[in-house]
Amino acid sequence: QNELVNFWQNPLTPDTINNAPVYLNGTTGALTTGASTTTDKVFGLLADVEAIGYTTINHWSAPTPFNAAGGYTNMWWHFTDRYWNDFTENGVVFLLD
Repeated sequence: QNELVNFWQNPLTPDTINNAPVYLNGTTGALTTGASTTTDKVFGLLADVEAIGYTTINHWSAPTPFNAAGGYTNMWWHFTDRYWNDFTENGVVFLLD
């Protein structure tokens, strides 16, 4: 499965990412954060399906009271997205150098 994106992090610099890499120590399980870097000419990202994702929770909707003067009702939708990363899975960022 693939998904096209117009930009990675900022629409003013669509092919640039700013990242502070995080490394997982396989022995202790501790996370180590590397130095922040800015990389341009990003072409694509390939990741395991279980490496990154999001879950929608608390999804509900409710109508407003009927507006007698206008003859309408508004519908309001609410939800919360939870984003997650699994650092034990694989991912690769492709560059056009």
